[in-house]
Amino acid sequence: MTNISRRTLAKGSAWALPSVIATTQIPAYAASRCPEPVLIPASSVYYDWGTKSNVANPRTSTTNQYLYASAGFQITGLPLGVTVEKATYTQWIETRQPGSRMPGAFWPGNTSGAYFSNNGSCSGDSCNFVYSGNSMAPGWNRLVTSHGPTPHSFPADPGTPRTGWNIEYTFDGSSGAGTYQGSRECGVTFVSGRTGPSASQALPPLVATYPNVLRLGSRDMYYIYYHTHVEVTLSDGRVITADASSRGATN
Repeated sequence: MTNISRRTLAKGSAWALPSVIATTQIPAYAASRCPEPVLIPASSVYYDWGTKSNVANPRTSTTNQYLYASAGFQITGLPLGVTVEKATYTQWIETRQPGSRMPGAFWPGNTSGAYFSNNGSCSGDSCNFVYSGNSMAPGWNRLVTSHGPTPHSFPADPGTPRTGWNIEYTFDGSSGAGTYQGSRECGVTFVSGRTGPSASQALPPLVATYPNVLRLGSRDMYYIYYHTHVEVTLSDGRVITADASSRGATN
């Protein structure tokens, strides 16, 4: 795989905080005098279009292109002693069709060829990937699932017909992984992957490479829309959901 600079990788790992819509389902037994917790997805998508190989004829120019997708979330206002039991984090990314000069990212299972940095396998409309190395944040499942392109409405651009493929991550804190006890009755902040009040990290960026594919011809089309949905189950039975949507940065 082509070497990736630290500077480029940092672009993909930066947390973005786009517009967020959050809801909480509150069982009667879970009533608390603390304010309701707030769930904030920490989502980032970055796409590098590469350098043109045929400047004389841009319409046939091909490049090696890269997609960096990061995941994470934080919850503010947790009551003392309440922890995150489980979370499902789904990120839809605008799809680019094979041979197309329109914006979007190729799905890993299509014929154009995409290879996640940690390798994976595809069958039908689903792909599975396993994170490698020691950089996984506590509680996150190493298995990541993605599904093939389907029609999807991106809240950042409502009403525009688009297709998207998704990446689904899961977090399990039921064994105590990635959780800690705060020191205040209300207002404890949880960051996914956090092991203590002074340290935090999200998932490392998931990297896909698309070798020898068409580069777009207009800078006006360089944005890629993405949409993030997070559902979190707390130890007191509450379920919190939040959505975030924006346009991914590109180069």
